[in-house]
Amino acid sequence: YDGKLSQVTTNVNQNSTFIYGFYGQLKVKLFPLLQFYSTLNYTYGRSKGSLGNLPLDHIPPLFGKSNLVFKKDKASLECTLQYNGWKKLKNYSNSGEDNLQYATADGMPSWLIFNLRSAYQIAQKIQIQASIENLFDKNYRVFASGISSAGRNTSITLRGSF
Repeated sequence: YDGKLSQVTTNVNQNSTFIYGFYGQLKVKLFPLLQFYSTLNYTYGRSKGSLGNLPLDHIPPLFGKSNLVFKKDKASLECTLQYNGWKKLKNYSNSGEDNLQYATADGMPSWLIFNLRSAYQIAQKIQIQASIENLFDKNYRVFASGISSAGRNTSITLRGSF
């Protein structure tokens, strides 16, 4: 430009992409008072271009949640596991959209957290609930969030409906 050589770049769409995966959900009544619920999600995506098959942005690793729920009369107790698989460096997009800067030298580690929740129906429209989330105080980060999640925390809730 104006007699000076300048590097010119442009955004170009890839020739094609492919995405596949699966989602599974399971609900089992183990006993009259005990139920198990679980979900699992996996996604894989690549763009096809002159450099080969490259990872797409925002493709999370394997993740899911499992709940064991006990209910009797006015009381309930729920145990929950939330889990996230390992995201290896080779599966990160080179565009920077996946927050690679927060990954370790091997990628983003897998994690598993354990939560407990109990509730009691005091009256027809009043319920008290107590919970402990991230019981073992695991340091983890939800994929591509860039923010470490909360450590162990507790709450007591009084719910009313009118």
